[in-house]
Amino acid sequence: MNTETNISLKEKMNAFEKEIRGEALQREMMRKAKRYAEDYSEYLKTAEVTDVLKVGKDTDGGYLVPDEMEAGIVEALTENNVIRKLANVFTTTERLKIPGIAQGPNGVWVEEGGEISFSDMEFFQATIDAHKNSCIIRVTEELIEDAGFDIENYLIRTVGAAVGELEENAFVMGNGEHRPRGFMMDAEVGIEVPELTSDSLVDLEYSLNKNYRNKAVWIMSDSAEEELRKIKYLNGRPMWEPSLTEGTPDLLLGHKVYVTKAMPADSPIAFGDFSYYWIGERGKRSFKRMGELYSEHGLVGYRFTHRVDGKLIIPEAVKTLKIVA
Repeated sequence: MNTETNISLKEKMNAFEKEIRGEALQREMMRKAKRYAEDYSEYLKTAEVTDVLKVGKDTDGGYLVPDEMEAGIVEALTENNVIRKLANVFTTTERLKIPGIAQGPNGVWVEEGGEISFSDMEFFQATIDAHKNSCIIRVTEELIEDAGFDIENYLIRTVGAAVGELEENAFVMGNGEHRPRGFMMDAEVGIEVPELTSDSLVDLEYSLNKNYRNKAVWIMSDSAEEELRKIKYLNGRPMWEPSLTEGTPDLLLGHKVYVTKAMPADSPIAFGDFSYYWIGERGKRSFKRMGELYSEHGLVGYRFTHRVDGKLIIPEAVKTLKIVA
């Protein structure tokens, strides 16, 4: 057997051993994750803290949720939060400083040998930090002891509804003080009108740079939706296009429509590409079981905690309609 053959066999053996070690490590990680999830479920029911669970203790005194429960909470939050459906959501480990572009460059034609002039680009710096949100969910002891009661699913659904609404309000109108900065704080005013009309919607649509228009959607208030549903073309056909598929947004001028109670009365409609609204999530979510605090009422409290931030990175990507007298 020549030297080249020996080297080839050795490389194959090394690769095979590496693959075996990788599979073994993966199995061990899956085993630990399964054990953590089982112990976490028991903690929620009985408050028992095992050595396995201790590795997930956070700075707030709670314990990080298992991966499957984390995925369930994220899904529930997204179902109850319009902005999460549209934004760029990512995980952070520390404060991020992101250079944003208030106004991009313009291309120019240049005569051969001529001097190239540059348009000024306007920059700003956006910081994605971490603002803590929390809620306390109270459950009766009898319900927790019921073998048929799924405590984890109940917590997921309750957090999704309560925190989903809390986050949505902040992602729309938050001032950035101890909470995310809402997109309405930085979005540009597209048009000012005394009332909503079909023409004002077209004007708002075309106030948005065409680079953002293809992926743009409408976000509006309940009252704006109600008013716009009544507008009809000259042939009597409604301008609003109801969705024929459950779970699919309605259309307005060919663009998807999302409705939220968080939009202000004086600026009830926004139109833009909301993928430029960035949501940074700091680590995983956690629950702390608080049995003694509510024990005299026969209740157990579960304190949910998470840290998140959000900002519109490119203000010109979203335009708003402002109602003026």
